Amino acid sequence: MTALPPETPHTQPPVYPAPTGEGSATYPAQYIASPSGAKFWALLFLFYIPYVGVLVGIIVSLVQRASNKTSPHEIVRENARWAANWALSYTLYFFVLLAIFIALGVVTSQPPADGMGPAEPSLIIALPGTVLFAVGIYCLVTMIRGCVIGSQRVHRPALAIPFFRG
Repeated sequence: MTALPPETPHTQPPVYPAPTGEGSATYPAQYIASPSGAKFWALLFLFYIPYVGVLVGIIVSLVQRASNKTSPHEIVRENARWAANWALSYTLYFFVLLAIFIALGVVTSQPPADGMGPAEPSLIIALPGTVLFAVGIYCLVTMIRGCVIGSQRVHRPALAIPFFRG
């Protein structure tokens, strides 16, 4: 066994002083984010893009759910799953209520009293219209709440249909 040669000042790496003065850069300590599920809820705001928002929102939520299905963090997996469940549930509620709204408008329309002009729908269409508006408000509140608490715990909306199981 051979002994290591003694260290000399020439074998140690040089030590440079920290930069000072104008133009010197200081770098903050590296930040490591904790796992969060808030981004999955934030992505659902894509629903509000005109014309293609529902389609884009569903596709993005399903892709995010699939890519995070094997995440080692439960909060990430579960928030991705519940956000995808909510995206599909909201889309189902929206289109069913819209179909009921249109069907009631067509079925209950009555011709005007003088017989001239287009038929006017009955006031019964106010019920599905109000429910449609209420579901839209609940969707907005659910997405905001998911963004706020999704980093601390799993957000499970009350009206979400569990299309995807754990």
